[in-house]
Amino acid sequence: MTVSLLSQSRKIPLFGRAGGKCGALGENQWLKLGQLPHPLAGIAITNVQAGDRLRICTPGGGFRVVRTSN
Repeated sequence: MTVSLLSQSRKIPLFGRAGGKCGALGENQWLKLGQLPHPLAGIAITNVQAGDRLRICTPGGGFRVVRTSN
């Protein structure tokens, strides 16, 4: 089976908003049965086999909430 990934923020973090810091980078991994995880780029096409898994880490962050009193 062929898998296509189209993901962003793997090399450049998202900018923080409202005074928040930049978000963390995401990460994609191909977990082949019986082997160590293999990193995948943000945009990738690969062939996988039965038993293989994909790990897609999509952290949020970068936003700061400012509370105001009424």
